[in-house]
Order: sequence, then C-alpha cells, then structure tokens
Amino acid sequence: MKPFQIILISVFGALAIGGLIMFAAFRGFSAQADPLNAGVTVWGTLDRQVFEQTIGDLASKNQKWGLVHYVQKDKSTFEKEFVNSIAEGSGPDLVLLPHDLLIPEANKLTQLSYDNFSIRDYRNTFVEGTEIFLFPSGFYGIPFAVDPLVMYWNRNIFASSRLAYPPRTWEELVKDTVPAITKRQDNNDITLATIAFGEYANVYNAKSALLLLMTQAGSKLVELVNNAFVVRLNISAGTDVSTPADAAIRFFTQFANPSAVTYSWNRGMKNDRDAFLAEELALYFGYASEYQSLRDGNANLNFDVAEVPQGSDETNRKDYGILYAFTIPKSAKNPSGAMVVAKQFTLTDTNDTLVRSLALAPARRDLIAKKAGNPIGDTVYQAALIVHGWLDPNPEASDSIFKEMIETVTSGRAKISDSIENASYQLQKLF
Repeated sequence: MKPFQIILISVFGALAIGGLIMFAAFRGFSAQADPLNAGVTVWGTLDRQVFEQTIGDLASKNQKWGLVHYVQKDKSTFEKEFVNSIAEGSGPDLVLLPHDLLIPEANKLTQLSYDNFSIRDYRNTFVEGTEIFLFPSGFYGIPFAVDPLVMYWNRNIFASSRLAYPPRTWEELVKDTVPAITKRQDNNDITLATIAFGEYANVYNAKSALLLLMTQAGSKLVELVNNAFVVRLNISAGTDVSTPADAAIRFFTQFANPSAVTYSWNRGMKNDRDAFLAEELALYFGYASEYQSLRDGNANLNFDVAEVPQGSDETNRKDYGILYAFTIPKSAKNPSGAMVVAKQFTLTDTNDTLVRSLALAPARRDLIAKKAGNPIGDTVYQAALIVHGWLDPNPEASDSIFKEMIETVTSGRAKISDSIENASYQLQKLF
C-alpha cells in the first residue's frame, strides 16, 4: 500500500472515530436510565418498511427498541397533521424532516446547542449541504441522508444519435446533444425531445431544476440578515454571473422557444417523466430516489444515471437536492429517547443500512468516502457531496410562485427581470 493511501485511510478513519466520539459526547437532554423505556414515536415521509426492518433488527439485540415506532406521513399533508397532533397532545418525539420543511416547522422544533455538538465536528462529519440546518444560535437536526437531483439518460436514444455519453456541461448540451437528438416535423412539432426544460406545468421537478440552475449561477436565494430572512434570487454570491436568476431563467426557457435552435419542449406535451418512460424524451432530471420507480415504470427502458451538468468553466461544482435530518419537536414527550434514536439512526453502520435500502446517499462524509460499491450508488454518493438546498418558506405556495414566474416569461406577459422581481416580492411575503 502506498504512503498516500495509508494517510488517506487514516484520515477517514479519524473522521469516523471523531464522529462516534461526537455522538457519544452529545448531551442535549437530561439523562435517564434507559430513555427508550418511555417509548419513542418517529414521524417521517420516507418508506415505513425500511425503518421497521431496522428497528426490528435492533430490537432483536435490545428489546427496548420494540418500543420505537416509525410512522410514515404524506409530505403534502405533513404540516397539517403535525399541527393537529401537537394541539391534541399526540405528536411525535422525533421527526425525520426534509430541509424544505424546516422554515415552516422551525417554531415547533427544538434548537440544539453547539455547546455539546460543535460546528467544527458537524462540518467534519456531514456533507456541506446539511449546513442548511445550522443557525447562529444553534442547529435544528442531526443529518441523516441526501437525495440529489440527477440526470437520467436513455442509452438507446443516445446510441442511435451517435452520442457516446450524456452531456457533462450545459454548453455541450446546447451545442451537441440537443441538435443530435431533437427531432421536429416540418410544422415544428416535436417528435423526440432532448430535455424537458422551458415550461413548468408538465415538468415534474420544475422548481428543483430552476433552483439547480440558480444555485449553479451563484444566486444567494435566501439569506438570514439580522435574524430576518431576505429573498435574494437575483443577487450574486460572488460569481461572474451578476444576475444569476436572470441567467438561470433565460437558459431554462430557451428550450420552449419555438424560434430557438434549442427548441425541445412545449406545454402541449405530456409530463416529462411519462415522456421519458415512453422513450419520447432523452433526458429526465429527477431525484435519485426515483430510480426504482422509473425502473418499475418501464422494465424495458435502457437508461442510466449521471450527475447533472455544470458550466464548462465551473470549478465549484453544485447540485440541488433534498437533505434530511432528525429533528426533535418542542412538544416531544420523550426528547431523551428521541435523541437516542436519532443518534443510532445516524451512526455509521445503521445509517449505511438505512440509506442503501432507501436508495439515498448518506449525509456522513465517512460513508460517502467508502462509496456505494455499485455504479448507480457511486454516482449518487458523489452528487451528494455538492448538493445544496434553500430555505423554502412554504413549498406549496413557492411552487405556485415559481410556476407563475416561468409562465409569465414563456407567454410573453412579462420580461424576465420583472417576473423575478415579482416572484421575489411574493416569496418575501411568505417569510
């Protein structure tokens, strides 16, 4: 073994051991003989069967884990159910929260102290995107998993178009991929699409795609200034792009412009996910967690997974995704037991088992360093390292705002700058 390899393994080993020590030392709540005695109810939007299997395995070694129960909730109704449960005194002790529900739920969650869980240990243990749960006065959760946005590509379509690889850069997509794949009739009707950008209503992950492009362009999106959230979609975080949201929307909407050479999509077409399954679309931008459902949707579909493209000159690669963390409600009846469960589910061995079963990437750096051990998983793990989120004030309402922002541009009702200004104003009102 080369000296460099020995040093590298030692470094990752030290990080892993450091993470274990950090969790063991963390004391967020008063200790008791066995916090699991009082039972722990966990709410989450991820697959119940996966957690039940893990809880069952833990219970076979310690019967007290039989008092831990995971309840799967629908994300669309989560907030309403959570509020009602608190009012009724029947709420969960622990919540597995996606980052885009952090702001709507923050006033119901316990903010944990840095006194026993330092920012330095947090950053050394978890990928950068999870820092969205960090605030000046404390943090809201112990990171669990990452669901990156990835690019699914149809291998048959690319091969038939004499393309060996999916696009690695947006410039390559525009210059080479779209001209080689997109097929249009004499009346400009699209018979084979390359990419489903440009419209909103029939693009399954439209908001995520826009946030990806804005993040890559350097948008600040939302900032915490003097304890207040300020929307800054079109304000640059120091990149060469002075108006990042403008650049992102201009790039996104070009693919729905019938007079543009990049024309590849329109609002009259079917949903992009369905089009990809029907082999009428070469590229589909979806979450890593969608892989199995896509496979189930068309068993004969010959597709693969790649990281999302970047700018050709970009050295600071970025992706968008959903970041999950275990958070403890203020109303929890057994916060000590909740912390025991959160720590167990985010420790190396248990976390590895859970995220693999859920087809997600771990939030832990040491697990990503070990890799997934298969081509799809390795791609997802690498993407997790560059995932960033945004502090969404209200996912459902913001989705409507983003939709209006795009449709006013594609319909010609507003200039891009005006649509961004209006969207920023509406988003600010949500905060």
